[in-house]
Amino acid sequence: MNSNLQMQSIDSVEQCEDNTSNKDSNNYSEQLIPAYDSPKNILNILNDHCIQEIFTHLSVRFHFLNVAEVCKKFQENVIKCFPEHLKKTEFYSSNFRGMHPNRTSSFLRIFGHLIKEINLDYCPIRSKITPSDYHRLGHFELITSYCTKNLIELKIENSNDVDLNLDINITKSSQFQVLEKLSIKNCTLTKFGTFPKLKDLSLFEVKLENCDWLTSRFPQLEKLYVHRVRGLNHELFVEFQKNNPKLKNMTIAQSISSFIFRNIEVRLPNLEKLTYSSGSFVDKTPE
Repeated sequence: MNSNLQMQSIDSVEQCEDNTSNKDSNNYSEQLIPAYDSPKNILNILNDHCIQEIFTHLSVRFHFLNVAEVCKKFQENVIKCFPEHLKKTEFYSSNFRGMHPNRTSSFLRIFGHLIKEINLDYCPIRSKITPSDYHRLGHFELITSYCTKNLIELKIENSNDVDLNLDINITKSSQFQVLEKLSIKNCTLTKFGTFPKLKDLSLFEVKLENCDWLTSRFPQLEKLYVHRVRGLNHELFVEFQKNNPKLKNMTIAQSISSFIFRNIEVRLPNLEKLTYSSGSFVDKTPE
């Protein structure tokens, strides 16, 4: 009996010592972590130059995003050292170059205003994404919301390997103030705005549901590439030439009415190169 009481007493003492030791350890750990407003806090010790020097060693997008989400000071500094090679961004279907789709919005919200070039590639070969998911992803909406400030080049490409009617409704052209190059492939174009700095426009196997934009003026447009564009209104295409006399290089790769080329030198006085390749004309000359 006495032996059992002694053992219980020893166990109780050891448990008390362990509890005391844990409390001391916790207190010691708390003492090692300075308060946010403490002069000993690392954020108050390192100046912005030192922090940015550390961040220059980051190399991939999700590392930049992880750092930017730590605190406001880290976000301000990591933006300042965002590297030039990451300002060219590619979306491969649901995969944003190694970043989980759920974090794409956060990345573009923080760094989108720095991006200069975007390739929005919906090629199913690179992903198992189903056609019904393309609209749900809302990549173009994210681009329109966060990436228009410095965006110079935008390429939107869909594959004709799937029966997908991807509507690209570009109406907020006022947001794309510096866009110089726009390429659209295998998409349905429902609406189209004018872009004040656009120099190069490429439409490859695009379906036009509305041709009103052909009467618009693109003040800086110098290069136009048209390849098998369905729904192209020939009369309005002539009007397009009249409204965009700065065109220097025009390629038409599809059957088209021959009257489009009549007096073209008058409508396009700056034209230096004209390429036509289709094999035949569509004789639909207006009365």
